[in-house]
Amino acid sequence: MWAVYFSPTETSQETVLAIAEGTSIPFRDIDLVIAGLPVYAGRLPGCLDDFFTGLNGDSTPAVAVVIYGNREYNDALTE
Repeated sequence: MWAVYFSPTETSQETVLAIAEGTSIPFRDIDLVIAGLPVYAGRLPGCLDDFFTGLNGDSTPAVAVVIYGNREYNDALTE
């Protein structure tokens, strides 16, 4: 299992790691990517345009997680 995140305040990191632990998936049985990113004003940070460049999952299952506080996440999951 891979935990991938951008977490300037560590909230995204904590959330993604908690989700990973909660799956109880043994590391040797399945590949899974959990990607977590923060949301600001309903959008992903612009500095993350190349965040996924170079990542190749080769059909690996993935879970997208967006973390936001007190506001709508808008199109962040689509981005």
